[in-house]
Amino acid sequence: MHCHSEEELARLALTQAPAEAAAHLAECPGCRTRLETYRRMAAQLRLAAPAPQELRRQAYDILRHRRLLAQIVGRMVTEEPFRQAVRTDPTTALAPYELSSEQQAALRELAQEQQETFQGLLDERISKRLGWP
Repeated sequence: MHCHSEEELARLALTQAPAEAAAHLAECPGCRTRLETYRRMAAQLRLAAPAPQELRRQAYDILRHRRLLAQIVGRMVTEEPFRQAVRTDPTTALAPYELSSEQQAALRELAQEQQETFQGLLDERISKRLGWP
């Protein structure tokens, strides 16, 4: 059984659930309860005054940055040359993404941590495979 993420449930609260999602919701009390919570929140939000334009823009920017960072981290996980470039020259590697220097530094640290973690796992696998302690 694949339970829905919070993001999926929030989206379903605002739309008609596709057949596959509806079937899961019929079987899963946890997802059904969380979906009802999102539906109640959506109903309350419809009664509220519209958010100021600046607040909507800021919320949109936050969501856009979260998606962008998820995309970058995904590339770092799956593309060794990109991860290497972020570690050695983050300014150039991340230039197309228009990130702040703080964000670039955080991603560089993450790339370094990924490299160290991967190296440790690889060493462990090789040792086990070859029967070394």
